[in-house]
Amino acid sequence: MAATPRTPVASWLRQVFGLPRTPLGRGAIALIGLHVVTMIVHRLIAPITGGGGQRFFDNPWMAGTLLLAGAFAVGGGSLGAFAIVARGERSILVFLTVLYGLFVLVFAAGEVLIPH
Repeated sequence: MAATPRTPVASWLRQVFGLPRTPLGRGAIALIGLHVVTMIVHRLIAPITGGGGQRFFDNPWMAGTLLLAGAFAVGGGSLGAFAIVARGERSILVFLTVLYGLFVLVFAAGEVLIPH
């Protein structure tokens, strides 16, 4: 009985899920992960701090976590775009990171530029 060659788990995951191969691509994914964690923290502190107010900075804890989450998302998207253009990253996760960062950037710009 011939033994079949085994592939390492990391290469199998890269083939199936398209994990990034460059450090910049992994950094973009990490920043989006930090965005998700910060958004969870933002949702958890809302009942503790009493929610928001009439203006954005009425509750500095909620405003700070939301600004930090936005910075993580936009930073992850721009780092992913740099990884694609400059380093030749081809992971589908990095492309999705760029799209998500662009979505957050457009949404944040719309909130600032269009009064309501």
